[in-house]
Amino acid sequence: MRRVIGCRPEPGGSTINPTVMTAQGPVVGVDQGATRAWYALPYAAPPLGPLRFRRPSPPLPHREPLDAGRWGPAPVQRLIDGSVSGFGGTAVAEDCLTLDVVRPSTDRAESDANDDVDSDVEGDVADGAGLPVLVWIHGGAFMTGTGSTYDARGLAEAGRMIVVTLNYRVGPFGFLDLSSLSTPGVRCDSNVGLFDQITALKWVQANIAAFGGDPGNVTLAGQSAGGTSVLALLCMPAARGLFARAVAQSPAPAMGLSGAVHAGWAHRFADLLRARVGADTATALATASPDQLLDAMDELHAISAARCPDVSILCPCIDRSLPAPILEAFETGRQAAVGLLIGTNRDEDGLAPGPYDESAAAELRAWHLTVVRTAVAHGRRAPTWMYRFDHVSADPRIGPRGAAHSQELRYLFGTLPADSPDRDSRFSSMMQRLWSRFAADGRPAESRDWPTYRADRRRIMVLDDDPAVICGA
Repeated sequence: MRRVIGCRPEPGGSTINPTVMTAQGPVVGVDQGATRAWYALPYAAPPLGPLRFRRPSPPLPHREPLDAGRWGPAPVQRLIDGSVSGFGGTAVAEDCLTLDVVRPSTDRAESDANDDVDSDVEGDVADGAGLPVLVWIHGGAFMTGTGSTYDARGLAEAGRMIVVTLNYRVGPFGFLDLSSLSTPGVRCDSNVGLFDQITALKWVQANIAAFGGDPGNVTLAGQSAGGTSVLALLCMPAARGLFARAVAQSPAPAMGLSGAVHAGWAHRFADLLRARVGADTATALATASPDQLLDAMDELHAISAARCPDVSILCPCIDRSLPAPILEAFETGRQAAVGLLIGTNRDEDGLAPGPYDESAAAELRAWHLTVVRTAVAHGRRAPTWMYRFDHVSADPRIGPRGAAHSQELRYLFGTLPADSPDRDSRFSSMMQRLWSRFAADGRPAESRDWPTYRADRRRIMVLDDDPAVICGA
């Protein structure tokens, strides 16, 4: 047990704020009633100066208690309608390598643990240690997003688990491989954003027990670009042993470019940046403002869209750190053999405006096939479950475009409007139960209710009001 330090009153809550001693120093969170939270905890050193385009360095120690009572800034990105996409905040910064930890205020083991707790450690949050941990990687096409988009309080409370959401560098800071531009004065690394995620997982391994979590029972989960990141980390040697199982929601297993292709785009980016800064490449990379870097990235995107519209240049780099393309790695058995929950949404293209487009539909079918191939391949190495999200709300605030891309997230995190239909609330509770059970013991449901997905038995759970298993592709 660790003694609470740095107490302060919270309106409407406990007079003791939850304080944890991490490996870096004490952090003071907030008591939210049903949950306790610690926001903007640094998991790496600020990526500033010579660290701007480098893989993350270890976090800095601190002796004084760190105020972890509010969200930190989002990674540098383009604001949409004046705010960070899906977040509403406007603060962005290069110093963004932080994560949020949310846990239920009590758990089943806590009452037993408290029998032996003296009153002077009443506020210790490690009571009843051993909660399952779910680490969430946000989406956003590797261009936008922040971990704080997702209010994890509902999922942590309903799932009786700790939920960790994290920031990672996006855009040219994290997913445009600039390693070919390195000079003795300015060093750049590949797969910077993926190594941000790996470093966050290492922080979880080192610190989550102090929050009452079980470092041996960590589930890595993500959606869209976050789901793709999950698959990439399954294939990266540097991520081995950092999580026990994985969830990939609407991933893109075919994403990724070779180092040579990345280098070509990096040099074109350098041309655009030099023109803006008026300096040589090394000086431009070191001194360009975030806006100048984003402007150059916007222009590079316009060029790439004209030349190869079906290829995203912000993506993982295939090199020594990620030795093979994701889908190839799965189909040749080079991924980590951990349990995997993977799936898609019925109307993935529902967010795209406009009439039906046959070419877009063909592209969507091809993408879906890569997800199926990934599930088939992983089913040969480890337990695999596949789902299809079909639920559509009658409330236009919730589901205006069907079971579209990202629509499952508000149900998973329990962030529906307070007056949402009972039908939607029940579905949200069911989805939270499935995901939290998978995080707790590696199975989303009993095998008779949701069988594993294999090449010879392609069973898919259709998630709707009345979930049903179907024979899929």
